[in-house]
Amino acid sequence: MVNTSNSSFPLSSAGSVGRQNNLSAHTSYRILLVEDDPDTVSLIKQIFKQADFEVVSAPNGQEGIKKLPQVSPDIVLLDLMMPDGDGWEMLERIRMTSDLPVIIMSAISQKESIVKALQMGADDYITKPIHNNEVIERVNAVLRRTIKTDNNTLVFPKEDLVIHFKSREVIYQGKFIDLTPKEFAILASLARHAPGVVTHETLRMELWGDNSALLQNRIKYLVFSLRQKFEQVNIEGKLITTVSRKGYRLKAEHE
Repeated sequence: MVNTSNSSFPLSSAGSVGRQNNLSAHTSYRILLVEDDPDTVSLIKQIFKQADFEVVSAPNGQEGIKKLPQVSPDIVLLDLMMPDGDGWEMLERIRMTSDLPVIIMSAISQKESIVKALQMGADDYITKPIHNNEVIERVNAVLRRTIKTDNNTLVFPKEDLVIHFKSREVIYQGKFIDLTPKEFAILASLARHAPGVVTHETLRMELWGDNSALLQNRIKYLVFSLRQKFEQVNIEGKLITTVSRKGYRLKAEHE
């Protein structure tokens, strides 16, 4: 259950904080809430509605998996203990195919479970009861790491590449490139530093806030996926190059 006692912030305060710190005033980020308790679902929806988020809910993991392609959420809030498909199974299935941000929201407080969830790819773990203000700030913090937003559009005329940071739109040689949040985060980092090298350490810190070398394989996979998507438009493009033992760079210069 969500904590509604005096130790947590009231709904009006949570909404105010969310509006002040939300990532983009004109963008409504979408949350998929996978939770079987109706009272918790109702209250979480109220909290995030006042903070300018859109919340779609599913009562269990099976329904959550079904709703993923229908909803296209920016982030998932996931309970672990549910009937008809638990959160562990859903987290595992998400990580098999996607780097979609996931925050675990569970009454299970044992350190072993927290470590297990993070090792399986969860981006954060919140133990219940949940404080209104905390859950908003945790969501904002994860989105800041996975969706880098600012007021700029970068244009690379020679490569015919346009990157819109607020809308997360990427146009390459006249075609829209559909990217996951973390794919976009890597491209955004490379674009801002282009044509300079972005180190492995920088990418780990910007995407996960963690400099662990264990994340290196995930970066390699994301870069591989990015390259494939660009090469579907122009196989000779070779936009992203590897700099041996250092990192990656976008082989382009913006206006």
